[in-house]
Amino acid sequence: MLLRPSGFLLVLMCFALPFLTVSCDSPAFTASATLTGFDLATGGQPTVNAGGLAGGQSSAGSVGQRDSGLSEVRPLAVGVLVLLVVAAVLVSVLPGRPRLWVGAAAAILGAVLLAVNQALVHRGVVDALNQAVSKTQDQSGSIGVLRNFRLDAAKLVHTRFGFWLALTLLLVLALYYGLRSAAAVRGVGRMLTARIATAGGPPPPPPTTAWPPPEPEPTPGEWARPAEPPG
Repeated sequence: MLLRPSGFLLVLMCFALPFLTVSCDSPAFTASATLTGFDLATGGQPTVNAGGLAGGQSSAGSVGQRDSGLSEVRPLAVGVLVLLVVAAVLVSVLPGRPRLWVGAAAAILGAVLLAVNQALVHRGVVDALNQAVSKTQDQSGSIGVLRNFRLDAAKLVHTRFGFWLALTLLLVLALYYGLRSAAAVRGVGRMLTARIATAGGPPPPPPTTAWPPPEPEPTPGEWARPAEPPG
């Protein structure tokens, strides 16, 4: 019983890993902002690493994050977290086939919600970066650079290994519980077929042969032989 929720708990642990990174590399400046799964669900501050011309590295958590769309609560990510917790509890307490059905449904739904949330976050961050750049395009001396940045904005946003690991585990769980559910359904079908076959009672016994065998009937036109006297 303690091992049943382990799969969903492993997916939950994957939310502590990086899910999304926004990075920009240039000869003069390097910066990256990384979001974990829990950051996406709670609107937490991303981990920001930046370095300038002097090569010094620094970390910050507030500059431009609201404008870039990074620090926002994602309802779908929250839904996946809640689903994982509920599924872990249900597969621990439910018996037999209901546990398999709940596990398969929760894994499939969780994988779909996780993939949709990641796609929306990726698209939202790219759009926010493009909008932020558009606001500064009228600044002198930077229009050409900003236009190039706008064209490459989609390349700055990267899906990280935490998301892929969580999605893979959910698909494995869906396959596992799905195969177990199918096997359980086939077992129930075989049991019902056997019960229906035996519902009419035991088969009738085969007919017995009388002894001694009866005398053959005389053919038409033939006199019957009289019975022989005893002795």
